[in-house]
Amino acid sequence: MISVLFYCYNHEQYVLEGIENILNQQFDGPGELVVIDDHSTDNSSKVISDYLANLSDEVTGKWKITFVPHTLNVGQTRTLVSGLQMCAGDYIAICEGDDYWFRPDHLSKLKNSLEEYPFAAGAFSGWICFEDNARFVETRKIGDHSEFWDANSLLHWNAPATLSACMYRGKFLRKILPKLGELHEVADFGLNLIISEQGPIVWTDNVSLYYRYVSSSMWRKLKNKERDNREVEMLDAYSNVVSAPLQKLLQNRSKEIRLRSTLKKKLLFVIEHPDRAIPILMKKLFKRG
Repeated sequence: MISVLFYCYNHEQYVLEGIENILNQQFDGPGELVVIDDHSTDNSSKVISDYLANLSDEVTGKWKITFVPHTLNVGQTRTLVSGLQMCAGDYIAICEGDDYWFRPDHLSKLKNSLEEYPFAAGAFSGWICFEDNARFVETRKIGDHSEFWDANSLLHWNAPATLSACMYRGKFLRKILPKLGELHEVADFGLNLIISEQGPIVWTDNVSLYYRYVSSSMWRKLKNKERDNREVEMLDAYSNVVSAPLQKLLQNRSKEIRLRSTLKKKLLFVIEHPDRAIPILMKKLFKRG
């Protein structure tokens, strides 16, 4: 069985598109859909409940659907973890509330990849990204990139970039859920790093996700230095729940980011204050000589 977790917060204008395209997916076997609204302040919950109350017998015959409207806002991480705990499928896919799958074979393609590579922990699709004002950002597809992504490759480029592109093998995802539950914050980057201990993640050749880039998100507003600091904080947190080999990789990556940040700071000082920087550099060079 394929399970899908769809969760939202204040996505009233997008949720129907997301849910409809999930229920229009074409694959063999039954499906399970878990929908969670994290106590939105708009009409997301009503829009969802009204839509689900009027589904056809054909849809309800194929899909087991559970809708959970939170009575309190618990945040993205707790919503994600609690939703995944409800999913019973052999394969579990995720779709966030403002994204949607525009190809009806999105799930079947991901499932086929996991069946082809039984050692893989997950799979992800390519996507087309637009800003929330509908301005095109980029198309991400496999092209000449590697098919298999382990922790080391994910650390240097978060290729999936969004949970909405991903499907995971259920037995592996359930194995790491206690680790995810220990974290204060986890999204696509952290989940994929942690599950990669169970096996690589496969990049499939299909582009089937419409991924909405929210320009007003907290991450987008951060300056480069602030992003470096946040990434180091996340890596340090993930280090507490992974095995020693992956912990070492995360620690090395943290050191690289700190070094990069320090070098940027020094270079900026040279550019902005050459009259002060050049004498200092010359003095250090003569000392070494």
